[in-house]
Amino acid sequence: RLKYKDLEIQFAERVKHVREEIASGRADDPLRELPQVTNDTYGDYYRELAARSPTGAVLEAWIGFESEVLSTAKYFDVIPATETIPYPKLLQLLRDEDLISEANAKSLAELRELRNVAAHSPDFALTPDSAGEYAWALRDVSEEIVSAIWQRRGGCGH
Repeated sequence: RLKYKDLEIQFAERVKHVREEIASGRADDPLRELPQVTNDTYGDYYRELAARSPTGAVLEAWIGFESEVLSTAKYFDVIPATETIPYPKLLQLLRDEDLISEANAKSLAELRELRNVAAHSPDFALTPDSAGEYAWALRDVSEEIVSAIWQRRGGCGH
């Protein structure tokens, strides 16, 4: 459990751990390694936002993650295009369809808990770098899920 006075340090450590877990899941498949980022405008955006609103940076990164996964799932008919579903139901559907690994589901549980801390802690603060890392962790998982949906449901025949 996070204590508010230690929140920033623990948030950063937990995000770093999640990113390491995601990267270790790719170690067995060199084709799925993420490219090295030389111009990090994505992370820069969240770092700049965190300087003004730490909570806003975390929530915006989460909303972007949910939006990308949900729109891909709708596009490839994993769920009906007209249906609106809450995140827990979406996660269960992805598990049922074998479109998310257990490791990524565990990473998302950790990232969601951190999002909840950001949303509900009146004293929430984080460094801009932690915000960038959080956004990248969500993007890493999103890319894994979108790739799995595309490979299993889309391909060239969609």
